[in-house]
Amino acid sequence: MDVVDKDISSKKKRLGQYPTPPDLVKFCLDKIQINTNLIIEPSCGHGAFLDAIRFATSDNHKIVGIELDADLATQYTGKEKILVKNFYDYDYEYDFSEPEGVTFIGNPPFRSPAVSLKTHRTRIQQLMETYAIKGIKEESIFFLINTIHLILAHRVKGYIHYILPKSIFQNNSVRCESFISFLKKYVRLLQVWDIDEFPDVGQKLVFVSMEVGNRSSPYKNSFKYNGKIALVDEFYGNNTQYITFQKIFKKTYLGSVPCESLFLSVSGESRQQFRDRLAKVFHPNTIITCETLKDLLTFDGNQHIRSVKRGSVNKIKKLIEYIREIKRLEGFDYYLFEDLENYKPIQHRNEKRFYFRHEFLKKSSFVYILNSNPCPSFYFPGNPSSNSTDYFGFCDYDINRNSGPGANRCVPIEDIEDNLCDEFKEYWDKNTNGLPYDKIFSYILFISKSKWYKILKNTYHRFYFGVPEVFDASFLKNVDTSSH
Repeated sequence: MDVVDKDISSKKKRLGQYPTPPDLVKFCLDKIQINTNLIIEPSCGHGAFLDAIRFATSDNHKIVGIELDADLATQYTGKEKILVKNFYDYDYEYDFSEPEGVTFIGNPPFRSPAVSLKTHRTRIQQLMETYAIKGIKEESIFFLINTIHLILAHRVKGYIHYILPKSIFQNNSVRCESFISFLKKYVRLLQVWDIDEFPDVGQKLVFVSMEVGNRSSPYKNSFKYNGKIALVDEFYGNNTQYITFQKIFKKTYLGSVPCESLFLSVSGESRQQFRDRLAKVFHPNTIITCETLKDLLTFDGNQHIRSVKRGSVNKIKKLIEYIREIKRLEGFDYYLFEDLENYKPIQHRNEKRFYFRHEFLKKSSFVYILNSNPCPSFYFPGNPSSNSTDYFGFCDYDINRNSGPGANRCVPIEDIEDNLCDEFKEYWDKNTNGLPYDKIFSYILFISKSKWYKILKNTYHRFYFGVPEVFDASFLKNVDTSSH
């Protein structure tokens, strides 16, 4: 899998860089004891932890920082050593054989999809194969796995004290089961502290302490959570009993909107009006400049590309590059943009919009299409967050691909019985006395408005959508029992 940086506006977002505030550094160090001579801070940035660690320890400790961003590393003015390199390339440069082992501490990058899938794909694949982990894309998870692997490979005792997204431990996705199993096998969870605030970070974070390696007890069922005894099994994964959408449907799809929103109609714009406007944009005789592009992307005074609306020169220049690139592609035919059939209906949030969709666009460097066979479907948020908006409903052709954690997924309506997991069919038949399978969509809509769903969404920052394990029989009181 390649990571595409086309929708990432800055190096900070691309690399998942979120510098640790000094107060949080102090909070973290106050919660732990450092028992090893060797201390390593990977992804150390400008050294938020380095001097504070030295102050909390002694001159005899060997403290090493690792940072791939040379610009950040040069901002550090302290006395500790920073290696300018990628953490995935760090291995045997220091002697891990000291009897007391090694301590890793710091704030790993938060990024999904992980940049390392592009820069260090082979390394990531080796780690995943070694520990039988599948389906992960989150950089912080890869970072943690790489840390644990280094400790295990050097056969020493190790301690890990990282600031991490809480969701990586409490994700109920089938894909995360192998990661949680890996943690239970190799890691002893010592303590976890919730972090209340972190600038610019929209997800909940925790400060986690773990023990790994020689003479450690890999798994114990208790640890300290915010200073109180808690059960590991209740921390790993969502504790609420429910059936995830992966256990309802065999296949679901992300919507297939091309990534650049210049191919999306403006709110209130008809199909014909959108066709006329976009055809003008791509007409060979149309001269595109920073001054004219904003007008060409505006309908009835409305503009949905926020950066263009704000007059961002860099964004406008980037859009001009995209337009020129398409016009230069081999086989470019302007009449594709005049064919009304290429303007497809799309359920964009709470209204119907249109977007230009044609396989020719895939020749460009900045357009991708995820769902190759869109059709009438039911859509829902696959991975909602506590602060994301929920969209549930039916669409005639396709759905938009939201880029946030609540990205919508869709399920084809036709032949729904063939797409249901056998176990869920038994669950449905048992609890509904054989209600038609297409009523499952009505049940999902019903659950999405329930108190159960609201509580679940507020409790967990991220979770994969599902329905209660205990069927809500109140649904049957008003449901139409006939098939769609």
